[in-house]
Amino acid sequence: MASCPRRCVTCQILYINVSEPDLQLIVNVDCNVIGLFFQDGRMKNSFNNYPELLIMDATYKLTNVLMPVYVLLGIGPNGESEIVAVFLTAHEDTASLSQQLRLFKDKNPAWTAIHTVMTDKDMAERDAICKLHCCCAYFMCSVPWAVK
Repeated sequence: MASCPRRCVTCQILYINVSEPDLQLIVNVDCNVIGLFFQDGRMKNSFNNYPELLIMDATYKLTNVLMPVYVLLGIGPNGESEIVAVFLTAHEDTASLSQQLRLFKDKNPAWTAIHTVMTDKDMAERDAICKLHCCCAYFMCSVPWAVK
């Protein structure tokens, strides 16, 4: 990442990494926020304990920042879903999603224990996952999550 010549607040908070939670802002060369990654200790523990299945989906209209909110879910021992990370991204392309997933991968050594990843029909999500984890099974869910 390039440093901002204007020394703006966004660039001053470029990377916050206290023991918990992990929060990382991603900015472009113009100091515009293009992504945010968040994972707290409980999320890390859930993923470390049950990394076999990872579910990824985006939701819209939760925030007023015009960025989709991506949720990464794991499945606990009783079949309940556990949020293992959350991120926002300004662009829904393979490169942006790969950048966010790379952060998740770097912060979670259990990434190598993923057996299966499931997403909806978004090809950018599929390509980003396959680019970073070529050894896992990938399933695309064709059933809409939301009931109308």
